[in-house]
Parts: sequence; C-alpha cells; structure tokens
Amino acid sequence: MSCSIYKSADRNNFESEVPTFKIKSLQKQTCSAQSIVSEASQSRLLTALDDEFLWEHKIQENSFYESTDLKGTYCLYDVTFE
Repeated sequence: MSCSIYKSADRNNFESEVPTFKIKSLQKQTCSAQSIVSEASQSRLLTALDDEFLWEHKIQENSFYESTDLKGTYCLYDVTFE
C-alpha cells in the first residue's frame, strides 16, 4: 500500500506563511445561520478557537474572516495580525 501527499501552489504558499502567521486580535462583528463560503473563490482554515474554527474566505480579492461552531452559527470577525 502506498500513499501520496497532496501538494499545490496554494498549499505551499499557506505553509510558507504559517511560521509568521499570528493573530493579534479578533473582534466579532455579526453572526447568522448563513455562511459566506458560497460567495468565496477561495477558502482556508486558519485556526481552531475553543469550539469554533476560523476561516479566511476570499471574495473579489478581499479577505473575510468567518468562524463556524459546528452548530450552524457563522460569525464574521475583524482580525488583526502581528
């Protein structure tokens, strides 16, 4: 049995950012039962926050940060990075 590791240019870019990627602050803006993921051209998981997951979604070259709590609640955040 063999296995392969999926590698792409986007994954390589993400992995190269990880060592310097640190969240300085999070400010919750709004929450709803609808995610913005369907509007995004790209999405990536940034981090786990207690019982939530923080995602970055690219919509028309702009980044939007959204959490999901696995209960169907989605919250948008303003994020400041170090």
